[in-house]
Amino acid sequence: MSPSLVLGYFIVKPRFYLILIIGMLLLNACSSSPDLKELVTQNIAATRQQMDYLSDSLQSGELRNGIILGQYADIIARQRPEIADLAYSLSRDAKPEGSLYKNLQKRLRDVADFRENSLGQAQFPTLQGRLDELTAIRVAASSEMFNDALSDPVNVLADLSGGSLARVNAISQEQERLSDGAVEDKPGRQLVGNPNYGNWRQDRHGSSFWEWYGKYALFSSLIGGRSYYGPWSYGRGYSYYHDVGRNSYSSPSQRVNQNFVEQKTKKKYRNSGKKFNSPYAKKRAGGSGLSRSSQAQSKKVFTSPYGKQKSSSRSSPASKSKYSSSYSGSARNNTSRTSRGLSGGK
Repeated sequence: MSPSLVLGYFIVKPRFYLILIIGMLLLNACSSSPDLKELVTQNIAATRQQMDYLSDSLQSGELRNGIILGQYADIIARQRPEIADLAYSLSRDAKPEGSLYKNLQKRLRDVADFRENSLGQAQFPTLQGRLDELTAIRVAASSEMFNDALSDPVNVLADLSGGSLARVNAISQEQERLSDGAVEDKPGRQLVGNPNYGNWRQDRHGSSFWEWYGKYALFSSLIGGRSYYGPWSYGRGYSYYHDVGRNSYSSPSQRVNQNFVEQKTKKKYRNSGKKFNSPYAKKRAGGSGLSRSSQAQSKKVFTSPYGKQKSSSRSSPASKSKYSSSYSGSARNNTSRTSRGLSGGK
């Protein structure tokens, strides 16, 4: 074949060869990519390493908000001795024995100890689901994110001080009231709905209320009653967990339970002819001076609050067998420490 004919053939059919070349490259990539099970094993090791690094940082007191949390607890214990135990319970979140870290540990064990045809199958029906959960744990265990997550217990203590202590990574109480007047101004409100501190229970009328875990039970007395899901949903204020970190600091089963409670409350309101406002219908204003990692997460957390998991008011959370992850982003093993300033004001 003459050179001109060869050149003409390639000019006539360039698309065919382009498709062929791309197909060969994709086939080669697929054949060389690690098996998903091997990827899970590798990610478990990487996540354990990330958790160990965070544990060392907490033990040595390297996270700024962790230091503030301990200082605030000491001040509250002197100012209000009757709630000293509660203050010190919150301060333990700045240590590996605290609720935040221990919950991440449990989630890692759930993935690492997963067995086929076990109860964990409902939570992780696919290998990809396990990979997504490992990614979420690593994000949550990064120094930047965990430091920001500690702002919720810090701000609870700040509010309990009556304004003598400043909030961190959040606007002041007065600014928050001006920006969103419907905010429920109750002690510990930043932690309501956060599965690290309690869970939603149903009363005999079928209404969901927040039940604190034992060491945080004093909040019930400080609030002066129960926090019910409906009013809380309408009037919740800004919190790091709900407006930024929910995707990273909730397990798949916790997210399914949250969705179940929301849908059940929505149906109850509809049957009573009342209007229901989802707690995630809009993002609450209030975050201030957050890390870049948190800023990136906050842009994603409201796009798909609970993934694509569908719920039915006739089924229980335990019956859910599919989970579609909305986790995104990559973990950062960041050795730099945050140096954000305290927010001023009451």
